[in-house]
Amino acid sequence: ADRVVTVDGGYREELTVELWVVPSGATPPSASPTVDPSEVKTTRTPTRRGRRDDDDEE
Repeated sequence: ADRVVTVDGGYREELTVELWVVPSGATPPSASPTVDPSEVKTTRTPTRRGRRDDDDEE
């Protein structure tokens, strides 16, 4: 479980995912955001409903 580490890279203009292979004990890569957090406008997403089992449809 300690072998996978996630790093919040901040906000960017485009959705970006980077995968780095880093030796054990080495420093993980640093974040490189391209958008200042004060410039970000979040949108509200609708609440997701849970899946219904087939048994519930009777």
